Amino acid sequence: MKVTRRRILAFCGVIAGSLAAVARNYSPIPTDDSVDDASGDANPPEAVVPPADVEVAEGVEMVTDLYVDFLDWEWMGQFTEQDPIGNVDLIRDEAYYERSLSVEIPEGAHYGTSLHYRFSNELSWEPEELWASYYVYFPESFDPEGQVGKLPGPAGTYENAGWGGRRSNGTNGWSARMGFRNGESDTIGLDYYVYHADMDDYFGDLFNWDRSLSKGQWHRIDQYIRLNAPGEDDGILAGWVDGDKAYDRRDVRFRETAELKIEDYWFTVYWGGTNSSPADNRILFDNLTLRTRA
Repeated sequence: MKVTRRRILAFCGVIAGSLAAVARNYSPIPTDDSVDDASGDANPPEAVVPPADVEVAEGVEMVTDLYVDFLDWEWMGQFTEQDPIGNVDLIRDEAYYERSLSVEIPEGAHYGTSLHYRFSNELSWEPEELWASYYVYFPESFDPEGQVGKLPGPAGTYENAGWGGRRSNGTNGWSARMGFRNGESDTIGLDYYVYHADMDDYFGDLFNWDRSLSKGQWHRIDQYIRLNAPGEDDGILAGWVDGDKAYDRRDVRFRETAELKIEDYWFTVYWGGTNSSPADNRILFDNLTLRTRA
């Protein structure tokens, strides 16, 4: 089912008026995070709300801009750009609920998939603050083998810098995708993979989360970003695993100019670094939700 901010406006009976009015009328559905195991024993998908400790200024509402439940192939039309799309499928086995998105990384390949939800195209403006959530499942057979990879996260590269060895300097672009790696005791470790104004190398810095994921189980990932005031080191990156705080940093300098904002949410799955996938691997996703300030 396709759910975007535009559909939410229609559903609420709002044909015209400010986004602030929408925020006052929109009531997000409370989430139920119960997932007993990987058998798909979960409640029906619904747009989830941020953890209680996401910092939103008093009196400021956040409204859902995008909700993707991956129940049918309409989900592709909810993204602005889809490339490559050949490694994705909707599956029932091991699904979170009825169907989930399966992203395959073939042996010898790097991609997965690369999907973009561009805010300027979909909303006609770009935010400076974003909360995102999705559910993810790594099969028992998934093995990073000491390597790293990329997972979905926010970005503002503007096709200039902030990815692929294109170093950020505060004026040309940035990104804060997530990454996977080997964790302790055969778990999957998580990071923010960040291109920012204070980086020392040509490739991004790894900001390690302090919680990992068990294989063969569904987990909820929450991300929160607030861009810094231009030139200040007060940008925020935070993360949660299954509702528990896993990362919190409040001194990130993403930008020197107000021209850089959150351009898009980059739903990417990529193996590497430079090494390609050593075997056929796959990762499952469900219930993607993006929310910005009203």
